[in-house]
Amino acid sequence: MNNVLITGATGFIGSHLRNSLHGTKFNVTAISRKSTHGFVNMGELSYSTDWSAVLNDINTVVHTAASAHLSKSSSSADDKLFFDINRDATINLARQCVHFGIKRFIFISSIGVHGNISDKPFSYLDEPSPYDAYTQSKYEAEQALKELSENSDLEVVIIRPPLVYGPNARGSFSNLMNIISKNIPLPFGAVNNSRSLVGIDNLIDLITLCLDHPAAINQTFLVSDDSDVSTSELLKVMISISGKRTFLFPVDIRVLNFFARIIGKRNIFDKLCGNLQIDISHTKNTLSWHPPVSFKEGIQRCF
Repeated sequence: MNNVLITGATGFIGSHLRNSLHGTKFNVTAISRKSTHGFVNMGELSYSTDWSAVLNDINTVVHTAASAHLSKSSSSADDKLFFDINRDATINLARQCVHFGIKRFIFISSIGVHGNISDKPFSYLDEPSPYDAYTQSKYEAEQALKELSENSDLEVVIIRPPLVYGPNARGSFSNLMNIISKNIPLPFGAVNNSRSLVGIDNLIDLITLCLDHPAAINQTFLVSDDSDVSTSELLKVMISISGKRTFLFPVDIRVLNFFARIIGKRNIFDKLCGNLQIDISHTKNTLSWHPPVSFKEGIQRCF
């Protein structure tokens, strides 16, 4: 029996992983920062959290816990929280894993460590270029984990997903679903960009494979549905499957860019209208893996 500890087990990725592993060969210890039945409450994670009570007999740790979403107005307090949780708390946990002889540490990072716009598909070999405090904190955690693995027996696996969609998804995808539900016209009919996404089922499938796959040792994997779509295509599929009457009308992308700059929403413009493509050939070839769920099937499962 492979004993797996999942941090952030009540979060979007962690909860799906926990449910997926139920009844399999993996015995799961689920960590939560709240007192919830069936979970071990570790409180708010920090650089000083004591993990000794839960690391005995664990073979693999999957670290999904993170601070990902800003308050409505970004501040230095948000930035500090990113580094406190995403970097320092991660390093603290990994060091204790080394002490307890944990075999493998799987870290859920972000494709954002490569940047927020791609001129060509990002490769795992590309030089990272984090673009904000969140992605910088993830990248610095990655660097510390790699250094730790080089000086210990801990096997580190890093997974960098793009936007993850699925039932009860949070963040950008949740915002799109909310907008569509209001049946208001949207000016994205002419957006012909190309973006890589990953459905939660495909991401969970890859994480599960990495739990004990010998070829995953000390590797960095990019992940996607392996089927890029434009924002207009994404919205059309979501509208069609949801049965809503939201209408997409075309507005020149230069006009959208202009207004986004005027109202200080350039970051949102980049996410909706920019290109972000991912080359997952290394992931597929190394693990003999292919995303099992198609993009359209993944969107259908959201509704």
